Amino acid sequence: ALYLSLAVLGPIAYLISKEGFVFDDPAATTSWIAGNELIVRLGHMAEFGIIAVEIVLTALLFFLMKPVSKEWSLVAALARFGMVGVQAVNLGLGVALVAAPAAAASLLPALAGGELAWVAIFGFHLVVLSVLITRSGFLPKWLGWLVGISALGYLAQGLGIMLVPDAAQFLETMVVATALPGELGLTFWLLIKGVDDDAWNRKAAH
Repeated sequence: ALYLSLAVLGPIAYLISKEGFVFDDPAATTSWIAGNELIVRLGHMAEFGIIAVEIVLTALLFFLMKPVSKEWSLVAALARFGMVGVQAVNLGLGVALVAAPAAAASLLPALAGGELAWVAIFGFHLVVLSVLITRSGFLPKWLGWLVGISALGYLAQGLGIMLVPDAAQFLETMVVATALPGELGLTFWLLIKGVDDDAWNRKAAH
């Protein structure tokens, strides 16, 4: 259910409410915000909701994967909490952009950099999570591989755009193709099938 809420809030926060953002054109962006302030503020509310859900989800994933490896589950959790921290900073920058459009020239590059940073951090989190899933015994290995493919997509987008800005459109398209199977697969598996309780209990007992 938490994963599904992210699927609903994500497009509002990062696509619909930022549809008119041109990160290298402050004038065009502030003009669009002025004409769509309600949509932008709804996006801020969605971002806040995502942050709240992510905090709970990160804690749940830590306890779910802890029997596989306490240390690596902690690494995965810290990475995801780091992502949430960057998202929170970005939310503050977004609110500041609406309140002080004259500062757009300095706020927009920070917003763009923040988005790439949290995407890359999320990719690292998914790398660790994919390994934990494949080694778990209470979730199918193929699900771990799908999450690993998602991880590569996010890493390619976050780091690739930083290194090769001209490839942004290709990388943004690629991340959709690579991320959906893993994220949707994990979401619906946990929602419909859940974990193998006996296997989880055996892991937890060791």
